[in-house]
Amino acid sequence: MIALPLSLPGFDRPFDLAPVPAAVVHGWDDELIPARAVIEFCERRRIDLELVPDRHRLTEFVMPIAERFGAFLGRF
Repeated sequence: MIALPLSLPGFDRPFDLAPVPAAVVHGWDDELIPARAVIEFCERRRIDLELVPDRHRLTEFVMPIAERFGAFLGRF
C-alpha cells in the first residue's frame, strides 16, 4: 500500500486492513496523513513499513515503489 489513507474527510469509518500479507511505503513529509499515524498503524499490525523522503504523491519514488511491489508479489 502507498500513501495509506488512515482517515478520509466525510467517511466515518477509519481505514483498516484484512489479515492479509501487506507492506506499506509512506512519505515522511506526507501533507495529508502524518507519518507517525502510519508508523503506529503498521506497528500494531506488524506490517512492513518503509518511510521515504517524499510527500503524499510519492512522485520521487514511482520506479522504486514499482520494483518493491514486484518483489513483494514475487514472494507469493
